[in-house]
Amino acid sequence: MTMIACLPMYDRPELREATDALWYAIAKKLLEIGIDAPTVLTRGDDYPTLWQQPDLLLGMTCGKPYRTTLFHDAHLIGNFDYGLPDCSPGHYQSHIVARREDPRETLDEFVTASFAFNERNSESGFCCVDRLLGGADVFFAQMCQSGSHQSSLMMVADKSADCAAIDAVTWRYAMQSHSDLAATLKIVKSTAPVPGLPLITNKAEWVAPVRSSVKAAVSQDLAALGRLQIRGFVTIGHDKFMSLRQYDHDAG
Repeated sequence: MTMIACLPMYDRPELREATDALWYAIAKKLLEIGIDAPTVLTRGDDYPTLWQQPDLLLGMTCGKPYRTTLFHDAHLIGNFDYGLPDCSPGHYQSHIVARREDPRETLDEFVTASFAFNERNSESGFCCVDRLLGGADVFFAQMCQSGSHQSSLMMVADKSADCAAIDAVTWRYAMQSHSDLAATLKIVKSTAPVPGLPLITNKAEWVAPVRSSVKAAVSQDLAALGRLQIRGFVTIGHDKFMSLRQYDHDAG
């Protein structure tokens, strides 16, 4: 069997080299214990399909797909910890952002606004706001699907939308690599922290070796970890992810 690995969720162009280096460190640990791990990541546009492949050795997914569909076959490995303020290890939150020049300061004032979101199946770009507002479609006057967090940021910056929800890790990356956005945008409100992006594998027998290899790689003094701002690795229980399922409109 040819195994695959994908870490797509924060695979930004400026971070791709660091992401590759992190995976190589993990793969090296796996190879040392006899797991025939691929030395390069699989990339593409159809990650929902990759996440469901039986030969997925390691994948990073979103909390919403995990708790609605992937949990049937996927096995949790753990979470990277990004050391986010106001968040427990391995957790994250989203920021609802708007233009600095916008005089509105509270979320209630955006009731007539246009809201940009990456996709409806995104925990950090849509679901967290949907929970917060009791229905984003009802609260906002206009909904604009952008396709990615970065596109949502650009839509707000160029006035194609009034506000957007961006996860705190992406926000930090964007503020550091795009000084124009940092000068243009502000945080209006932050959502409650939830478990971050889960790392998964699709075979039960791979859980222990993959988990130990990820943990070992993250404990090294790798330049890639600093670039990615990964502070550690933690395990978060399945039940904590599933506790949010009660709020999903499409939960079965």
